[in-house]
Amino acid sequence: MYMKRARVFLLKLDSSQPIDKLELLKVILRKYYDIDICKKDIYYNKYGKPLHKDFYFNFSDSKNYMALIIGSGDVGIDIEYQRCIPKGMIDNIINENEKPLKYNALYYWVCKEAYVKYLGTGINNYFSKLDIAKITKDVYTYKYIVADLYLWAFSSVQICNKIIELNVSDML
Repeated sequence: MYMKRARVFLLKLDSSQPIDKLELLKVILRKYYDIDICKKDIYYNKYGKPLHKDFYFNFSDSKNYMALIIGSGDVGIDIEYQRCIPKGMIDNIINENEKPLKYNALYYWVCKEAYVKYLGTGINNYFSKLDIAKITKDVYTYKYIVADLYLWAFSSVQICNKIIELNVSDML
């Protein structure tokens, strides 16, 4: 399945109900792409990134939101509830080129996590070796803020032309 552009789905969660991410993926694929898949169609790389032979996707969730990106090429996404990163962790996230901090440390975290999820290599505590300036030149990496409470970013080889906001309780 080829998609000209990646799509991001920003999903508001009802915190009282557990979410089966693959079931949610099936519902979205059926509704927005007219595609039916089975759980057995999903496989995982050696780092645990879920994959499908016909398209790429990635999930992230934090508190009351989940983000999903779907595209025809590698994709990665991260969403985080706005919070302060402890000073002891900052050196594990940013590198010397990124000091002094132009943004808060969480900005660097979500961009770098989206990027390593795009790569499919897992989070191996090497964020400080990644450079935001290089990442944003190599792939489309965007950051967004939701209601001043959440920060999220995605990385994709494709431009994302659509961000679709949904309530999970309306879908499942």
